Amino acid sequence: MTIYQFNLSTTEPNNSIGLIRVRQDDDESQIFKVTIYENGSPKNLTGVFAEFNMVDAKDHVIVDEAYITDGPNGLVEYHLNKAAMQSVGRCKAYFSFKNEDDVLFSTKDFSYNVIWSALSHPLHHGCDYVWTIADLIENLKDYIEHAMGDFDDWFESVKDILASIDPGGVILKELLDARHSTPFDMKHSTLKERLDYTDALVKRLEELENSFDLATLEPMFVSNLATRRNAVLQAFCIDTKTSQYYAAQSDSQTPEGFVISQISPAGSKLLSTMNFPNSGHGTTFGMEREKDTIYIWTITNNCADEQRLIRVPYVKNSTLDYSTDLKDYTPASLKNIYFTPVVDMLHNTMLIRRGDGLCELRHLDDIKNGIDKVLYSVQVPITENNDDRPMQGAVSHGTTLYWYSGWSTNAVKVFKYDMVSKKLLITREFEFPNETGNGFTDDYREPEGLAYYINPYTGKESLLMGITSGDSIKRYQMIYAIHQRGAQEHFDSLRALESQNYAYFRGDGRAHGIPTGLTKLSDLRRTGVYYLTAEMGALLTDLPSPQFKKCWNLCRK
Repeated sequence: MTIYQFNLSTTEPNNSIGLIRVRQDDDESQIFKVTIYENGSPKNLTGVFAEFNMVDAKDHVIVDEAYITDGPNGLVEYHLNKAAMQSVGRCKAYFSFKNEDDVLFSTKDFSYNVIWSALSHPLHHGCDYVWTIADLIENLKDYIEHAMGDFDDWFESVKDILASIDPGGVILKELLDARHSTPFDMKHSTLKERLDYTDALVKRLEELENSFDLATLEPMFVSNLATRRNAVLQAFCIDTKTSQYYAAQSDSQTPEGFVISQISPAGSKLLSTMNFPNSGHGTTFGMEREKDTIYIWTITNNCADEQRLIRVPYVKNSTLDYSTDLKDYTPASLKNIYFTPVVDMLHNTMLIRRGDGLCELRHLDDIKNGIDKVLYSVQVPITENNDDRPMQGAVSHGTTLYWYSGWSTNAVKVFKYDMVSKKLLITREFEFPNETGNGFTDDYREPEGLAYYINPYTGKESLLMGITSGDSIKRYQMIYAIHQRGAQEHFDSLRALESQNYAYFRGDGRAHGIPTGLTKLSDLRRTGVYYLTAEMGALLTDLPSPQFKKCWNLCRK
């Protein structure tokens, strides 16, 4: 009789039991004595029944009764019968525990191997059992993939088998050589140590590639925005399908409304506008694409000065017509509360940003169907939602809230919240690169607008922040962002489409110089603005106006 004693867990991801070999046809003489653990302690098996479940090398499924020998201490036995050893090769098994009707819990899988029996197969070259290289490789994979032990432990358990099937030591040499990393010129004491080192490098590379750490990423310039008015920006969104911007600004009318500018992907061309009179400041709005139509979600006031949440198609170069029947989507609990909407198209949710700083996350379908249900909410403190530090943008991505606040005279900050736990995760104060390095134009910098963008091709994520600069009536807009690695390339490519590829001036802003020894203007091939002295001009034989003998400002087109 052969007894195999080992431990199995119902909670750990893997089980380490070593190498078990049972001989075919030795039924009722092979016994598994197992201690069942849960969270590192023996599990009380009182009041349950045990079963042994296995699938052999030929996919035969066996379910058989096992015996609980000491319930309080988690001890169970199984006597292997003919069915459990009918096929030579690797078998996968586990123990399950049930009441009279249902399975309550089970262990993780473990493996054992059925080897040849003289009773059922002829001997081969004097050997009474055979191990294949595939068997050994599979067993080694268990150690590597499931961290079941180091290489030395594994080698000790199979060295006799290796000696019988690898007399030349080829396999052993390859396994030992695998401890050495040629590119890094490093030799590790175990194969597991080598794999752990490699895994650590891969993990670090994965973190660098996919990190989106608000606290550490560098803000990068994305583009300017050619908005309709030279006034401050209020909010902006990006249409994922076309990469076009939709940006809101106050119309400075009484009662106040706002205008949305549709802008090219590079940010440099105003394509169209739509006016929303008597619709507030435009501090945030929602954008939703449905097939080929862009819909705008915003609050507005009707003729009776009642606030309503509406959804209207964006119509180029138009003004919203309040005489039409505009459906009011305002949830009942918000009827008398000022708020503005933001839409997360990827997750089909709407962020409700209330005037008192309470942010509610709702399903967009619930809003459309008149269901007044808040999924999660976060209260932003009054310290970041007041006249000195006003809200300048809010956006959700999944269940994460980003809140943008500050003023032209104080710090620009972004706050990241987990809306499920209501916890503030990160606070980041931003300093943005500017034209001179010493400050923005007219010493004016105001945070305005926040958007979250996911590249539909690469899945790379960006948090975009708007900045307005320039003095009154000279305002202009700039967009900055923090990105996952590689996300900036998308915006650089779009901006390059509308960039000027001819350098009319040198990189320092000065005119180009005429090449020394040039005698024919027609030999000057490079487009740009050139400066030449009278002496240089006297050498040129094909000047269009030779009567000018002093210095020149020459534009070559």
